[in-house]
Amino acid sequence: MSSSSNHPFSQELLAERRRDRRWARAFANACASGDIGDIYGITDVLGGECIDGWRLALKKILRQGPPSRNVQMALLQIWVESKSVRLRVGDDLLTLKALRLLLPPYAGPPVKLYRGEDVLRWRRRAYGISWTADLSVARKFAQIPTHVSVEGGSLLLETVAPSEAIISTSHLIGDHYEEQEYMVDRRKLGPVKVLKRFAEIPLPMLARNE
Repeated sequence: MSSSSNHPFSQELLAERRRDRRWARAFANACASGDIGDIYGITDVLGGECIDGWRLALKKILRQGPPSRNVQMALLQIWVESKSVRLRVGDDLLTLKALRLLLPPYAGPPVKLYRGEDVLRWRRRAYGISWTADLSVARKFAQIPTHVSVEGGSLLLETVAPSEAIISTSHLIGDHYEEQEYMVDRRKLGPVKVLKRFAEIPLPMLARNE
């Protein structure tokens, strides 16, 4: 009998892991060298064909020093545009630690911020990274299908984030999407207030309403 490592599925997994590691190394090298063009191209691959590429890339980044300001600004643009890096990494604490290195740092006063969040994450105080200073933006995100379809529904949250909790902000690149986004380390937040609750809407019902 052939060993499990010779099974076609196992070989495919090994090939995927090698590919993801290769692109993770390429991303770390591009950040270190300051090659903005390479960074944009590599992040397209990390967010596309790679499965575990972003997680591996952030782990490699933590072994390096902070990149140049130009690289940080480019990575802030990528974060704001992609909306998927956090999900791709699958590890909020790793992501938060890496963002402290990768994004241009915030250097302002405390800010009143809002976020749309599902009830399950709120109960665990596992709030997401992206918050907004615009109440209407947070209200919109509180009602997206991935939030309101969760058991218990979703919430509109408010907090006054201290300066040390704010990693960076979209204002540093002009806030082109007008979402007034702030990247926040939930571990450094004070009280978080529930402004409004949105009832759970099962996915089949959401699909019928579209």
